[in-house]
Amino acid sequence: MANLLASTALVGCLLAIGFGAGKANAKESNGEESNGRVSLMATLKSAPALQPMAWEITKQGTVVTKTKRYSATFQLVPDDYIAYLECPNGEKRSREFTVECNKTTTVVVACDSKEKQ
Repeated sequence: MANLLASTALVGCLLAIGFGAGKANAKESNGEESNGRVSLMATLKSAPALQPMAWEITKQGTVVTKTKRYSATFQLVPDDYIAYLECPNGEKRSREFTVECNKTTTVVVACDSKEKQ
């Protein structure tokens, strides 16, 4: 039952992000090409973290944008990126992702899983 509630909360938050909640822009485009979007979500105990989290997005080693929110959506030029997240316990996690024209890529990072990166 707890997993069902957590899953429902996560889906609700992802839908809210898709409709513009937590929206921020990191436009890199000169307007000649279509951008894509990335939606970031940090989780704790299989649910949205609901507390400040430090995210950083890089492209080819250069920082493109940062935020201190547990979730955010950014418009980016289509390319390959890496999202870095600093969890409350000090662990740093990362995810590689690709942004495509006129599409939204969702990146969810769990801060309490056993993975090490």
